[in-house]
Amino acid sequence: MAKYAIMRFMKLKAAGCGGIEAHNERTKSEYKTNPDIKKEKTKDNVHLVKPGDSYRNLCKALIEKYGCRTRKDSVYMVETVITASPDFFTKMSKRDTDDFFRHALEFYRKKTRRGQNYFGCDSLR
Repeated sequence: MAKYAIMRFMKLKAAGCGGIEAHNERTKSEYKTNPDIKKEKTKDNVHLVKPGDSYRNLCKALIEKYGCRTRKDSVYMVETVITASPDFFTKMSKRDTDDFFRHALEFYRKKTRRGQNYFGCDSLR
């Protein structure tokens, strides 16, 4: 079967920052809308870049730093998901999987030239 790299982008407004943070950081007690999330695997998640504050506060700090003007419907952040087809990971060790995501993050940083604006990056299992 073919193996594909996958990259997805999603614009989020201020109201969406908390929900996506709870999803990425696995802070909810249960996930009714996404049954694929296995809470028992949270311990296996890897922070490639650990957020130093809430996503919303980090976004506000960047908006202030760059002097941006916002409206209530402004995009606050863009979530980027980097993954691959499931077959790609089946025979990989944990170390190889972690290396894949570290290389993917470096690739993304080089392509976007915005390495200073990342405030969270996780390898979710």
